[in-house]
Amino acid sequence: MGLGLFALLWLAAAGTIGQGNDEGGDRGYWPSFRGPDASGILEEQDLPLEWDGDSGRNIAWKREIPGLAHSSPIVWGNRLFLTTAVNLEAQASYKHGLYGAGTAADDVSQVHRWQVYCLDARSGRTIWVRTAYEGTPDFKRHIKSTYASSSPATDGRRVAAFFGSQGLYVYDMDGDLLWSKNL
Repeated sequence: MGLGLFALLWLAAAGTIGQGNDEGGDRGYWPSFRGPDASGILEEQDLPLEWDGDSGRNIAWKREIPGLAHSSPIVWGNRLFLTTAVNLEAQASYKHGLYGAGTAADDVSQVHRWQVYCLDARSGRTIWVRTAYEGTPDFKRHIKSTYASSSPATDGRRVAAFFGSQGLYVYDMDGDLLWSKNL
């Protein structure tokens, strides 16, 4: 549930991102990591300073997303895009905080599914899910990381998802694969 919790907390702030912005439709846009111009700033939004996932205070919706990811969701218009890597053989985990011996996760020989999600930003409903790649990872990941750490990016016509050595995948806004490159 690593990504699920992050997406929940992020959505508390993202519910009104860029409203009225012409570039992203009637909901606005946060097209890549750190948002417009990579500044991490969106002024005059009146966003909540506090939220509570248990009570639902200042949460528009919440959604469980399978797998692990450290990537940030992005928004274009009424669509929210995110990535995840799902271990199909075992419950994947990462270790936060201080740790002792061993820095590599032990799931490199297990089959994973790298996915791109498109959700309705207003309701959390799934618009589409695409499996970019399925197989075993090419490299071990650090125990504090995930196989889906790069945030997707969009220009409003295409959505790009980079999964490191598992490749770069570019979809149109309807989820049709335009091209991919195995790296």
